[in-house]
Amino acid sequence: MNVTIVEVKKTENWDNQISQFNGSLFLYSSFLESIEDSEKKPVFFEFRNGNETIAMLSGIIRPVNKTSEKQLFFFSGIACRVDDDLAFAECKESLINYASQNSYARVIFETYDEINYRKVVSKHIKIARDRSEFVIYLDTNKEEILNGFNPNVRRLARKAKRQGAILKYGQSSTLLNKLYDLMEQTHEERTAKYGNNQITALPFLDYEKLQKLLDDGLAQFCYIEHEQEILCIQYNIVIGNLVYGLLMGTNKKGYKLGAPSMLFHEVIQDYREKGYIRYNLGGVSMVDKKLEGIKKFKLSMGAKMVESKQENTLFLNPPLSRLNFILICKQFISNLKIPRVIKKQLLKLTSLFLKGTDVY
Repeated sequence: MNVTIVEVKKTENWDNQISQFNGSLFLYSSFLESIEDSEKKPVFFEFRNGNETIAMLSGIIRPVNKTSEKQLFFFSGIACRVDDDLAFAECKESLINYASQNSYARVIFETYDEINYRKVVSKHIKIARDRSEFVIYLDTNKEEILNGFNPNVRRLARKAKRQGAILKYGQSSTLLNKLYDLMEQTHEERTAKYGNNQITALPFLDYEKLQKLLDDGLAQFCYIEHEQEILCIQYNIVIGNLVYGLLMGTNKKGYKLGAPSMLFHEVIQDYREKGYIRYNLGGVSMVDKKLEGIKKFKLSMGAKMVESKQENTLFLNPPLSRLNFILICKQFISNLKIPRVIKKQLLKLTSLFLKGTDVY
């Protein structure tokens, strides 16, 4: 197979095509155009074997932090129509060669969705982090969905409903403010138990971008209300027949009532009835022990844990390629099983050389 890569300039039919390729919702032009700004420009690629398009990919062009260089960033992997690891590998190699030849400093695959991830070895991928997504496959019968719930989830959902809790949906700015409030409360609760954790899930999706996705009809809230108070709320990206659970917050009263269990118990069934085929509850790092509770909770909803590594190239061209040895050192140190204090100091040392260029 002789794969060539072509940058697509006319994208009017992109979303229709990407759905036919079983592409992630993060590959849709509507999503990328909603988060576009002066530092994030959408870019679209087709991979062709002769005259046949065998794969598609889209992402954003980003500046390398604190430099005038540019890099390619992807929220998902390549959507490949051909079920062939060799073809997928050729697509990835052609992309990286294209990036190098067109003066892109780096290629970053964050793969926040499992749909288009394939475990294919590439000589150019030097930095990888273990991550898994937790996915509810909704294109099945109702009984299988219900059987997927842990008995304790069903018990808590019944308890919350008996006490008058109600599931609602919405898209207002007021709800976005409430989400941030409840996320902060969740963060405080988890920090007290497990140490400090980041609140946000995906890069670049700040308050303004979250509101833009809502305004463009690409996102919605589902939330549990009890006695006219919102106890638990989730922000979902909803494109085509796919759903991605991006952010969630719950207060102490909500945890006590079992609001998160009720929310998922009801929403999963709702989405199935509405014809959605995948509901990704979001992914987590597989090496952070502080996230074990989140993993168990998502699995208790009947979610399948699916590998979806984050993969980055080193810097592809001078002058930044001179920093590649430091990047490799940083990856090595990150994987070392040594006291946290020592690891922190060693990573701080690498940062003195990198000067933020590896932060995207």
